[in-house]
Amino acid sequence: MGQVSQRRSLLIRKLGEEALVYNLETHRASCLNREAVAVLDACDGRRSLAQIREHVGRTLGTPVEDGYVELAIHRLSRSGLLDDATIPPSAGRRELLRRLAAATALALPTVTSVLAPTPAEAQTCVPSGGNCRKNADCCSGKCKMGDTCEPQM
Repeated sequence: MGQVSQRRSLLIRKLGEEALVYNLETHRASCLNREAVAVLDACDGRRSLAQIREHVGRTLGTPVEDGYVELAIHRLSRSGLLDDATIPPSAGRRELLRRLAAATALALPTVTSVLAPTPAEAQTCVPSGGNCRKNADCCSGKCKMGDTCEPQM
């Protein structure tokens, strides 16, 4: 695995030890735990896997294995947060997870993502109690022109 870098289209907001990451290209929001944040921060396009592992170990205050970093890179890449990341092979991933869970006191790197609506998509329906308008349906599907949207049952 060569050098890995973050996508340039990311907005990153640290929330304590965790981070909320929004990809402006895909409109996908991801929440990262502190372990995943440490790996993402280390992916600057200049570090090798070994250098990323060393940086993450220093950041988290405990040594980490290559497999730990590979798992984090796989999860970050799968969520669209890295450019040109070579995703480690999936063969043996369960065994790697078992081994890492038993060998480390660290939590496994976690990336949870959701697809955020674009501004146009966010305006396509009127919330319950809102006024119905031309070319917009209420989110509940119970909207009549000039009326208010009925709550979804």
